[in-house]
Amino acid sequence: MLGLWVQVPPGLQIENKCPGSSAALEHDSSKIGVAGWSPARGTMWNIIGNIKRNDGYIYAKVPEHPNATANGYVLMHRIVMENYIGRLLTDNEVVHHVDEDKSNNDISNLQLMTNEEHAKLHASKRTRKIVLLKCPQCDKEFQIYKNESFLQKKNKYQCTCCSNECRGKFYKQIQIHGVTPEIQSKIDSCFIREFENRTRDT
Repeated sequence: MLGLWVQVPPGLQIENKCPGSSAALEHDSSKIGVAGWSPARGTMWNIIGNIKRNDGYIYAKVPEHPNATANGYVLMHRIVMENYIGRLLTDNEVVHHVDEDKSNNDISNLQLMTNEEHAKLHASKRTRKIVLLKCPQCDKEFQIYKNESFLQKKNKYQCTCCSNECRGKFYKQIQIHGVTPEIQSKIDSCFIREFENRTRDT
């Protein structure tokens, strides 16, 4: 079967770094002799097949790779990067998909980073929306993540109480009296406003 190659001329030195990364992109000719490395072909690994898993990642079949699974598979983006720089990635290096498409393993879409840099990058992108609500039982105003509120976790009465205790009391009132106009007014007043891109107060 024909292999898929990412060509890197032997001895090439790429002195720049990935944007925003301290991980150097350097072709390492000292890897001659490592399994899969051939100076004649200018690449480390011969990819003899690939599969796409349910997690969205593509895995390359490279049985001789030291980090291959029992079935001979390695994450494709790591193989593409290793072929590009001509050396094995270290345990502290991560290959990031710039456009966040896990299946786009073109070298132009891959960024070599340290574990710490990668964690910081994703932490900076994660924003959880916060909502300010008014408890329909005790009238207390409180903040909660939107995805933990009735706005995204739908419930029968379309409101969220500030505590389990208040929820129990409020539901008991409904069981006894039904949804009276007063109770409905409290339900309608539950949502106050939403916060964008901020951390919940602690």
